[in-house]
Order: sequence, then C-alpha cells, then structure tokens
Amino acid sequence: MNENVNDTGQSNKQFYEDRRAWRDYLTTCSGISDRAFRVGCFIAMKSNGQHRCMWYSLKRFEEELGMKKSKLLRAIAELDEVGLIIVEKSHRQSNRYHIRLPSHLR
Repeated sequence: MNENVNDTGQSNKQFYEDRRAWRDYLTTCSGISDRAFRVGCFIAMKSNGQHRCMWYSLKRFEEELGMKKSKLLRAIAELDEVGLIIVEKSHRQSNRYHIRLPSHLR
C-alpha cells in the first residue's frame, strides 16, 4: 500500500471517521441478515487505518465469531453482493476484506 511519508495522520483519521460512518450506516441498512450485520461489524472493528482492511483467515473468523464456515461465507457473500465490502481474494493467503462506504455518505 502506498503511504505518504509526509502524512500527518489525516488519512488514518479520515479512515476511522469513514469506518464509524460505515458502521452507523450498517445499523440502519435494511435487507441484510443479522449474521451479515455481525460479520460486517467484526470486519470494520478489525480493520485499521494503516492497511484499511482486515485479513483474518476463515478459521480465525470462525473461532472469534463462533460461527460455522458455511454461515460465515454466506454472510461475507451477502455483504459483498450488496456492495458493503470488497473481498480481495488471495491465493494461498488470507483474503483481504475492505469496508466500502456508500458514495452518499462521503
């Protein structure tokens, strides 16, 4: 990821503000399951300002959320389908999950 060496922390601050707005939006978003809401909140909570994503393995997701893999994958697919997250698939590594702030909230 390209980082601006002259950044005074504004980009991280903006990320955390966007993340808060995304979580607020998620709480009022109709049409997603409770499971997808829970997974979305987890992804947002574990994303950080430096990398702007989270990259937990499915096994770690399962362990921390206490959710079976099949249900977890359905929730991730649901969030991806409605455009709330972007899944960056990686071969032989954990996928990266990016929250996607709807354009009307920017």
